[in-house]
Amino acid sequence: MLSPRSILLQLLLCILSTTLVAQDVFYIDSTSGQDLASVTGNASSPFETLTYAVSRSSAGNSVLVHCLPGVYEKEVWPLQVTTDAMTVQAVSPGSVLFTSSTSVFANFRLVPSSGDLTLRGLSVQGGRQFVRLVGSGALGDQIHIILENMDIHAETALQVTVGGDAYVNADVRMCEIQAIDTGFAFFAHERTHVKANIQRCTIRNGTKNGVEAIASDASSELEINIENTVIRDFANHAILVESAGGASNLMLNSCNLVRNGIVSSPRKEAVSLVRPNASSSYPHAVLMRNILSDNGGDLRDFGSMPWNFTFESNLVQDQSLSGLGGNIVGDAAFVGSAMVLGARSDAWGAAPVGGLAEDYYGNIRDADGRGDIGAFEHKAFTFGVDGRAPLGDLLRMGVSGQPNQPFLLYAGWSTNPGQGLQVNPMPIANPGVSSTLDAAGAWSFDYHMPNTPAMAGRRSYFQVEGLLLNGMTAYSQVIPVLPVYDL
Repeated sequence: MLSPRSILLQLLLCILSTTLVAQDVFYIDSTSGQDLASVTGNASSPFETLTYAVSRSSAGNSVLVHCLPGVYEKEVWPLQVTTDAMTVQAVSPGSVLFTSSTSVFANFRLVPSSGDLTLRGLSVQGGRQFVRLVGSGALGDQIHIILENMDIHAETALQVTVGGDAYVNADVRMCEIQAIDTGFAFFAHERTHVKANIQRCTIRNGTKNGVEAIASDASSELEINIENTVIRDFANHAILVESAGGASNLMLNSCNLVRNGIVSSPRKEAVSLVRPNASSSYPHAVLMRNILSDNGGDLRDFGSMPWNFTFESNLVQDQSLSGLGGNIVGDAAFVGSAMVLGARSDAWGAAPVGGLAEDYYGNIRDADGRGDIGAFEHKAFTFGVDGRAPLGDLLRMGVSGQPNQPFLLYAGWSTNPGQGLQVNPMPIANPGVSSTLDAAGAWSFDYHMPNTPAMAGRRSYFQVEGLLLNGMTAYSQVIPVLPVYDL
């Protein structure tokens, strides 16, 4: 629950945000663009680099940069976001790659008085911190960071370290994060409010934590909301939230937390909440419909502070949590690395209906009258992939359904989602695979993607058609897959 001070601050920010500013719109092309004073920067006369396009923006104007397909290797990092808002987006998501040296400390640098930053549809070989927001704010400072449909390989995708009276809002949607260290790090110091919404993302592989949120002062506040997200293979915790006594809240809904904390000694729990003393009611956590599988443990110190938790309808490992709030101790029975639930999964149909309206892929949940635990909705036949489709690397696929039943896997390719390929059933008759599920109702396959840059951003759609035991035909959901540059 927000404090009265936070509610008043949000009302003030809403009033301040109504001011209208002019916007400069530019295009960049790494192949044919030119960074010259005589170039206009429009679609027919683009600049070459993002660095130059931003420098051409007029003071006091926001800037919107459209990135044409290509690999951008000539940027001068870090790019400082001034008091004016900045939006950078790919014309075709997945077709744009920005590279930088690992010695680069940050790619985008902000302070609490900076304008809003929006990044969409880019693939990035980032530096140590891809987006870095650091500093002490003043009353009225607000900043909104949006990462959408991004593929980021960096030590940390977003680092926020802020004090003062700043209000920080971060929205992360449909992103693939390969972290070297920590996926997302939020540090709120005195009088700061940090709110983060993470939806439909995969965050993987770091040496520390997937999401780390720490409030260092009793006057600082945290709101962390994570939905339909996979957090996997971190050395420590999938999620760490630490409070100094102020309002710090974690909402975790329909997520998969898998294989975290298993390489540490001692092994670490998937979720760790740290409070300042035994009497503190913060941090508070609501965990519903999540799969916690193959981690070093489920929850840190749950038994010592149960009043801090709402913990319902999760699939867990800890026998002491069985039956509590409808939680189930069981096996997710994933098919391969795609996290498709196998036919014998204890998460399939195990949650009450009425949860989130959509799953990780945007498919409607509960359409079959069953509530599934975890990030993915399942049907009689289900198809899934492990992340995006990296060019020149493996696309890991999985199918689940009724044991020993034959199926066809259809595929369609398009740069225009409006062509109707995501209609169910998909109007495509080009089965790439004709096979049979095994005795466990599973099939997995690793397809080696061609290393063809022209395929980057060329969205694909997959669907499974299978036979039920009664001889009726059933279809999986249509799953969109985005080919991207291999990071």
